[in-house]
Amino acid sequence: LAQEIDYPVEEEGDLLRREEDHLARIISTELRRIILDNKLGKGVEDFSSVQVYGDGLSPAVIDALRAMHNTRIELANPFRRLKVNGQIADPAIQSHPETFVVSVGAAIKGL
Repeated sequence: LAQEIDYPVEEEGDLLRREEDHLARIISTELRRIILDNKLGKGVEDFSSVQVYGDGLSPAVIDALRAMHNTRIELANPFRRLKVNGQIADPAIQSHPETFVVSVGAAIKGL
């Protein structure tokens, strides 16, 4: 299941922290809505783990989500189970693999 949430992110000290907390609350609300609407469980805690990806997902947002829910929440890494010939040279892939979730999915499906 996937849900796209548009949310602008600004970077300014204390404002950024409030924005990160607010973004974590929005994501948490959407997670609960998706779970309940699709009758997948009673809450986020019914899942052993939740993989998230998207712009604006800083470590602080992930930490805030973890603090809200008693389940493993982590950034998706589409390369985790893929065997790659050689080493991935692009630093963007190494530092932010979650930004390639859609691209890897499309490549696997042959789109």
